[in-house]
Amino acid sequence: MSPSSELAAAFDVVRNMDTAYHEEWMSPKNWIKLIIKHGLLPACFKDDEVPEPKVLNMGLGRYYKHNGGVSLDAWSANLKGVYMANRCGKEKAYCCVPKYHLPEIVPGAIDWERVKSFDALTDLEMNRKRSRPKIPRSCKKTDNDDSPGSSPIGKRRTR
Repeated sequence: MSPSSELAAAFDVVRNMDTAYHEEWMSPKNWIKLIIKHGLLPACFKDDEVPEPKVLNMGLGRYYKHNGGVSLDAWSANLKGVYMANRCGKEKAYCCVPKYHLPEIVPGAIDWERVKSFDALTDLEMNRKRSRPKIPRSCKKTDNDDSPGSSPIGKRRTR
């Protein structure tokens, strides 16, 4: 397996690890940072060597074409949920979404300045959504609380 194919396989693992990576157009450089963060850099690269973005670009096109017949630059819902956008053929960005969904931001509406300035290691942590909403203590119901903000549901019954 070539280094670009191994890097593309690592990309595929990383994109499925966390939904925080969904709906975010990111440059190949940021995807490589995430691959390194999760410790999935293929062994063919040295420990201190950071792969060039073009290596990931080459690998992704071939990887998805051979593993599912997906063309990344086609704008139709696909089995893998991976999409590519390019700007004048020089800059590329990739977006991941659930299977058979399209990204909310279409390629023509991408803010390329944001894609260039975005740092996956810091910006994703700050924008991460809570898995469950936090309920303030003032809204929690007590046994004898009939205040307007309290829940109409009674105590939980046990068998």
